[in-house]
Amino acid sequence: METNNRNIREEINQKLDDDILRGALGRFAEAYPISRAKAYENVDNIEELRDWVQQMKSAAVEKIEEIADQFVTEATRRGAKVFRAGNGEEVKEYLLRLCQEKGVKRIVKSKSMASEEIHLNAALEAAGLHVKETDLGEWIISLAGQKPSHMVMPAIHLNRDQVAHYFSKELGQTIEPDIPFMVQVARQNLRQEFLQADMGISGANFGIAENGAIGLVTNEGNARLATTLPPIHVAIIGYEKLIPTIKDAVPILRSLPRSATAQ
Repeated sequence: METNNRNIREEINQKLDDDILRGALGRFAEAYPISRAKAYENVDNIEELRDWVQQMKSAAVEKIEEIADQFVTEATRRGAKVFRAGNGEEVKEYLLRLCQEKGVKRIVKSKSMASEEIHLNAALEAAGLHVKETDLGEWIISLAGQKPSHMVMPAIHLNRDQVAHYFSKELGQTIEPDIPFMVQVARQNLRQEFLQADMGISGANFGIAENGAIGLVTNEGNARLATTLPPIHVAIIGYEKLIPTIKDAVPILRSLPRSATAQ
């Protein structure tokens, strides 16, 4: 319904005429292939790994209900509480009930594309909850009032001057467009959010049916803080993330870029 009130053609033309946007994406397009090649330079047979993962995921789809049942059983046996939602609305309704039951007022989020797809933040904020994105790119675009432009690098369409402007507006002081300095500013301002949060919400790279474990891989420390400091951790996992065994997680981890597995 959100798109019914939008003039998509006009939006496209505006973006095509945006010199800053074109410059940012142009630089990304030039730098990304080089960075990607460097990230995989020590990984042998990356295409074979991807084929293996694709085949494993395809096989899992054929018995997804069985895998999901096993995941629920094993996760529950180890103390987790699992809610199987039929759609995004059910996810939001469940989380709002949980927040009410547990007295949750403040929430920190690690990057979760599933939560973006169901517009989770808007639902939580409409209920009066304080919600803070802690992934650097996600925090930047939340300050800008925008949506992610890329699932891994959500703020690639912004340049450093725009980011400095949003930081300055949010913090009420002049922030110079120096990237290391802005990263430090973000780290300092988000630290209190972690310490004060009642709940942390994250996504997951995979959920393992064999033992009910979840795997969360990140190149920023925010995910570790969001999933360990608050007394409640909620992981939003799509069925497509479920895998049968621990062994199946190995090629997934090996196929991730080195920069994403460094920390």
